[in-house]
Amino acid sequence: MSATFSVSIASREGTLYEGSATSLVAPGEIGYLGILHSHAPIITSLIPGKVTVRTDSGQTILIKSSGDGFMDVLKDHVTILLESAEVVK
Repeated sequence: MSATFSVSIASREGTLYEGSATSLVAPGEIGYLGILHSHAPIITSLIPGKVTVRTDSGQTILIKSSGDGFMDVLKDHVTILLESAEVVK
């Protein structure tokens, strides 16, 4: 089993994902940012694009953001706040 971290992703519409993950990729201003367990603390702005979450069960959650946002990584917890987004099925 891979090392995991907790993730909370929300938009104005409500919570889009809350749970554990083995990896996360989000669209930053200068390119996509990859997050793994024990990532260094960071606060950054996000641009419209796709947020990809890989869960510890092997599922991939894809969230399409059509607005700006912010990401906070601290002590194996990632919080993402997006202006407007939806889960792609």
